[in-house]
Amino acid sequence: MIANKVISKIKVNIAQKNRKRLILPLQRQKLNNKDASIIASTCNGGVLSSDLGIRFNSPFVNLYILPDDFIRIVSNLKFFMDCELSEVVQTKYSYPVGTLNGDVKIYFMHYQSFQEAKKKWDLRKTRVNYDNLYFMMTDRDGCTEEHIRCFDNLPYKHKIIFTAKPYNYHSVVFCEEFKNMDCVPVLTEWRNIHGERLYDKYFDFVKWLNDN
Repeated sequence: MIANKVISKIKVNIAQKNRKRLILPLQRQKLNNKDASIIASTCNGGVLSSDLGIRFNSPFVNLYILPDDFIRIVSNLKFFMDCELSEVVQTKYSYPVGTLNGDVKIYFMHYQSFQEAKKKWDLRKTRVNYDNLYFMMTDRDGCTEEHIRCFDNLPYKHKIIFTAKPYNYHSVVFCEEFKNMDCVPVLTEWRNIHGERLYDKYFDFVKWLNDN
């Protein structure tokens, strides 16, 4: 067990180094749209921004939002960005949880305290470029086909949702290798020691962001 953990950690370190050395310099060189605001339901957006050297131009970083609430937010983005983020005090989670407009919840899974999460949220929401928006979602956290349909119908040019099942919607990115699973896994995990993440196989993010 300990040996497996050590080997796994070594592989992760090699993958990180190879990504920084071999993949990211080329991607960053090709990227023209460096002022995009990536609105994501999971950590995918923050990891992508960090990889590409983009400033966090949205507050959707190091967190996750359940499908119902995410679709509510992106359906009326400016309204929710103007809402005050409040703390949900009593929860079953070990990480802070916030709420917008009294009922939309945001799970700050990579923050130590609500104060830290709110400080970052309030700063980054001022950077949102409403003329340069890109939306990302996955079929995790209880996402249904109805959620996918609603997301696909949103009036935005740039939106993608990674799914483990094939759906006939324009925004769907079908990840075939996970077709026997209920949903896609954490797609920022490493595919191999060469530095590829799981989602790299299915989508060209640089091409997507440059299409502005």
